[in-house]
Amino acid sequence: MRIAAGDELAFSKLFHHYLIKIKPGLEKLGLSPTEVKEIIQETFIKIWLHREKLPAIENLAGYIYTTAINEFRQSLRKSLVQHKTKQNYYRISAHQSKVYSPEGKLEAKEITQFVDKIVRDFPEKRKLIYQMNHHQGLSIAEIAAQMKISPRTVRNTLQQAMVQIRTRLTDAGIKEFIFLLSLLV
Repeated sequence: MRIAAGDELAFSKLFHHYLIKIKPGLEKLGLSPTEVKEIIQETFIKIWLHREKLPAIENLAGYIYTTAINEFRQSLRKSLVQHKTKQNYYRISAHQSKVYSPEGKLEAKEITQFVDKIVRDFPEKRKLIYQMNHHQGLSIAEIAAQMKISPRTVRNTLQQAMVQIRTRLTDAGIKEFIFLLSLLV
């Protein structure tokens, strides 16, 4: 196949032949013209980059359609990630505005003191691991090496600590800052 050898003219013909077949299908999916154009471009860029595989492909049309569908799925995943990122940003912003208010700062200080009290009540090993991680900033691997225990034990201990903290905060009626606490873990 000439495309596999790098023949750009042959690739151009392939592109135009399948463009008129792929484009209407993508448009039916409710994509904007820009999204359709991007998916088509990414599809044919991928085909060009992997052109050496083309001679071995028995169903070229199927290969091109599958590549286009995979690009659509990738675009959809990317869009969902961006949407979730925006949602998280707005949620964090809303919480931050409350945290940085005078009342929020006082409440955060009280919660910090409450968490410190919870940690003081931990069994010694859990308290030490939690403090090494959250106060000294040591990684799980560093804690494991220093304490001569497995990283899995450290990870499990930290998870137990966080569950205990969340449970005690929830029991105390402190729910708003649990979201922020989960970001710190």
